[in-house]
Amino acid sequence: MKKIVRAGLFLSAVCSLAPFAVSVFLLARLTGEIAGRRGIEPPAALHLALYVPRTRSSSLDALVSAARETAAAEGAALSVHSLDSDGSTLGMAQWTGAQGVIVHPDGGDRVILREMEALRKRGIPVVLVNHSIPSDLPWAFVGANNFDFGKKAGALVSREVRSDPRIVVVYSDKNPAVYSERELVEMGLSTVFSGRSAQLLPSVKTAVNPRDAENVVHELLRQRPEVNVLVFTDAEDTIAGCQALIDLNLVGVVQVIGYGDSPEIRDYIRKGVLNGSLAVNPGPTGAQAVRSLIELARTGYTSSSVDTGIEILSRERTAK
Repeated sequence: MKKIVRAGLFLSAVCSLAPFAVSVFLLARLTGEIAGRRGIEPPAALHLALYVPRTRSSSLDALVSAARETAAAEGAALSVHSLDSDGSTLGMAQWTGAQGVIVHPDGGDRVILREMEALRKRGIPVVLVNHSIPSDLPWAFVGANNFDFGKKAGALVSREVRSDPRIVVVYSDKNPAVYSERELVEMGLSTVFSGRSAQLLPSVKTAVNPRDAENVVHELLRQRPEVNVLVFTDAEDTIAGCQALIDLNLVGVVQVIGYGDSPEIRDYIRKGVLNGSLAVNPGPTGAQAVRSLIELARTGYTSSSVDTGIEILSRERTAK
């Protein structure tokens, strides 16, 4: 008799739970269908393209590496291409199936602008890195502000040279983003020395050879011995230029503001060969460019400009 009662209670419990289970199942199914209709589902993988200068450097390699890592982490595919002088490689971007393009210009703004406008007309989002190109409709930009670079370089010079600085900026083919905005760099420098007896002398430029700065600095100081401040815009040039000053026995006579951050550069700062260095970390720039492009591709919106900043490396900081 007891067994019959227990069986009856069990069947009663099952019968009462069954409608509840069916309701939960139907609700879950209905919710899934609604979500599917609304597009609430994992976003499809994006194919992105990164176009960089044909001339590579350690800084550019770090930017590309960070961009690749970020794209992989975000579930996007990233292909990397070299820019050319006639814009043909960038012009092919619209036919490759790329759903977003990052462009690191190397000069030739008119050619690059033409191809970017073609991408925009086809609805393909574009993000610029390290060098902004003026346009009626601004482009999303990620990178350091070169006017700020000039101001910070000027601040370091002002601290180290109390009177009559005679400054030469050493640009480089290895860092075309800075060279292409040299007017902004020099405006930033001039802003710091407004009203002071500082002279911003004609600049010089090094080639892609990592050691070319040694020859350029030797020749510069031989022909223009009045120069007492050098401002470098490339990490490899900074190291090579410091070696030239050591060879010429001009350490302390010519003040040097470097570019970049590496063990060699920090060692030169600690030893007094370098007065300081301005570090533009390429990793965050590459990573943020990918994030901004993914946001722009998926939502149609992103920040118009992201300043990745410039860090000042001084003796105080490197001594720690």
